[in-house]
Amino acid sequence: MDPKTIHPPAGEINIAGTAPGSKLIAVQTYSYIPASRGASEDFFPDTELAVAGLEYIAENHDSFGVPIASVSFSIGTEEYSAASDEQCREEIAVAPQVSWQYDAYKQVFAKLRNLKIAAVVANGNAGVAIDEQMEVQKNEVEFPACIDGAIAVGAVDDTLKNLAIYSENGPNTALLAPGGDGSQDTIHSIWFPAGYNNTDYRGWAGTSEAAPYVAGAFAVLRQKYPNAGVAQLLKLFQDTGTMVNDTREGFTVGPKPLIQIDEALKRGL
Repeated sequence: MDPKTIHPPAGEINIAGTAPGSKLIAVQTYSYIPASRGASEDFFPDTELAVAGLEYIAENHDSFGVPIASVSFSIGTEEYSAASDEQCREEIAVAPQVSWQYDAYKQVFAKLRNLKIAAVVANGNAGVAIDEQMEVQKNEVEFPACIDGAIAVGAVDDTLKNLAIYSENGPNTALLAPGGDGSQDTIHSIWFPAGYNNTDYRGWAGTSEAAPYVAGAFAVLRQKYPNAGVAQLLKLFQDTGTMVNDTREGFTVGPKPLIQIDEALKRGL
């Protein structure tokens, strides 16, 4: 699915976001390959950069002038999808060149949680095959969302009543959030093309769009409960979420909670 950019007149679209007034810290997790020898420029996920970025947030969490509530993380490897932390470790252990990634991610996720920072990770979009080479992943979530310490997030479609067709979903899925239909670009946010015109919005769909909803939701609760642990806030979202069953063929993990920020705020800890 190709993303689309819309160019509304200034003031016509006013998107407040999940946590209005919060601040964002951008951390590079992709490497850039410049165009050369007839090949176009490209970007690719870089695990070393990603882990270093998470470590940077952990080590400097008290240097930004405001508490860090969460990180939103959308790098996934469908090849190592798993239904549990143990299976996650076993899956990646068979590839010696990348097996170090399990320990690296697990350690930094634990470090973030100890600092009351939620590590929100997208489940992955291999719930449906988009080409002949792609293997559908059912009842599992991608690495590193499958690691204990990550808050694995799946996506619902625009009805908010069904899992999005592309969304992976496993026993280790912690929360659901809006991710768009996949056939439509219905999740919009500010897009900065050449010229940095902040009246442009880019539409996307995916669990990478659902994860920021959850990260923003943690920021809302963190403001109300500055001393609460991540596990407490996660349980509050799970207890107040609207349960959505995965009715897709072959998906058998049962209902999962779709975040309801207003209900979480009403119930409280």
